Amino acid sequence: MEQFLKERGVTVVTLDRDPRDMCVSAIFHMHKFGKGLIEGSWFRDLTLDEQLELTLTGTDWYNSVYYIYRAFKGWRTSRMGHTVNFAYLLGPWGSGGTESQQLTQLRKLAQVLQAEKSDKELIDIFYKVYATGYTFHQGKVGMWKRYFTEKYEEIFKDLMRGIEHESDDL
Repeated sequence: MEQFLKERGVTVVTLDRDPRDMCVSAIFHMHKFGKGLIEGSWFRDLTLDEQLELTLTGTDWYNSVYYIYRAFKGWRTSRMGHTVNFAYLLGPWGSGGTESQQLTQLRKLAQVLQAEKSDKELIDIFYKVYATGYTFHQGKVGMWKRYFTEKYEEIFKDLMRGIEHESDDL
């Protein structure tokens, strides 16, 4: 895949986000739009706890945060990949990092996009679009802490332990 995209001049930007926050976000996305990681009215009829467990572990290969995280982790080490830290990108508004960390992530994006912008322009652009996207929920880091019980934290740890020891081949 890496060679295929490279031959076509594609630049890959990977958003490095806490998979636990991805789970919570996926559930709220499904509630808001009726579609997403796991689709169907049957999913909305489950309890939040049941939804959380399915979002973590999935029902088949394509609809769990585990499989998504696993499938895309190789881009972090790719020479053509550019990783942006989601928490730092959100900066102080998203409780994810400092203004300095946020600016570092914005500079990375500008460099990848070959957009010459001053630091002030980058910050202004960010705050102009922050919270305006179709899929935007709250834009806060650590939302998972409100929903993950000890049970889900253990499921998460078991899933991620397996990923850590896998190859990063794309």
